[in-house]
Amino acid sequence: MMVIRRLGINDHEQCMELLKPKAAENLFILGDIEAYGYEQDFQKLWGDFDEKGNLRAVLLKFYKNYPLCR
Repeated sequence: MMVIRRLGINDHEQCMELLKPKAAENLFILGDIEAYGYEQDFQKLWGDFDEKGNLRAVLLKFYKNYPLCR
């Protein structure tokens, strides 16, 4: 079963483990998390988790833009 839910500060470590190996490709998402965190009105992050609870994709909504990491 696939689960998509909002990410918060408790997901930070798992999120960084997914994003940092391809830091150049995920620069926009990493920079926004570092600068603004997870709890902003203009920025929202969602995670796609597998049935074991492993994060496998991150979707960022930054104002009206939707950069995707997988």
